[in-house]
Amino acid sequence: MSYLYDDDHQQLQYIVAIDTHRHFARAAGACFVTQPTLSSMVKKLEEELGVVLFDRQIPGGAHGGRRCWWSRHVRC
Repeated sequence: MSYLYDDDHQQLQYIVAIDTHRHFARAAGACFVTQPTLSSMVKKLEEELGVVLFDRQIPGGAHGGRRCWWSRHVRC
């Protein structure tokens, strides 16, 4: 059985919040962190995984209405 470290759990919470709110600033508010803090954690995770999780080029949103299929299955 594997256990998540606190940082891993926090990263998952941030990803789910971004997917739920579909906006980095609103997700940051829901997580009680600043938007730069949330963005840097997500960027760090993306670099570790070698994938882009959210398209930051779409104005006003995290991913233009597309939901992360795996987010619905994550319970934080």
